[in-house]
Amino acid sequence: MPPGGDGGVAEIAPAGGFQLGLGRAGLVACRAQLRVLQRVAQQVGQFAGLRRQAAQDSQQRGGEYQAFQMKFLEEGRTA
Repeated sequence: MPPGGDGGVAEIAPAGGFQLGLGRAGLVACRAQLRVLQRVAQQVGQFAGLRRQAAQDSQQRGGEYQAFQMKFLEEGRTA
């Protein structure tokens, strides 16, 4: 029986590799699932990038706030 011929049993492919006998409908479903997973992975990567950027912005703004605070305190002391 050719690989994929029974629609669900793991078989040995002619080249000696391991192949799941999914049949055409199974392959279509697997490809659709793979596209969904790729999209999710892309979105997770974008979210991680946004989180990194937000952390950098927050750190920078924290430094700016500290500089402002120091300047304000210095001006308050000299006034």
